[in-house]
Amino acid sequence: MEADFQLAAFATNTAAVTAIQAAKLAEIPAAVMPTPRSITASCGLSLRFPKGMTEVIRSLLNEKLEPGLYKLYRADQLENGRFDYMLI
Repeated sequence: MEADFQLAAFATNTAAVTAIQAAKLAEIPAAVMPTPRSITASCGLSLRFPKGMTEVIRSLLNEKLEPGLYKLYRADQLENGRFDYMLI
């Protein structure tokens, strides 16, 4: 199944804000969204980005953040309209 979108969830608000600013400066088409409830151990903010940009986002986040401050997920839409989030 192909992902509908991908997201980065952050351990701290500082990490989330740093990532959001970095994505904006790099002109990456991303949006801030609340972290879905099914994703635990997060500060509550996530960065949503288009599918296929995983390596670009991973590279940017590795440059700006300490290891362990973020996790990447892919979002697959289920038949009932909800999303299933898988760690990538």
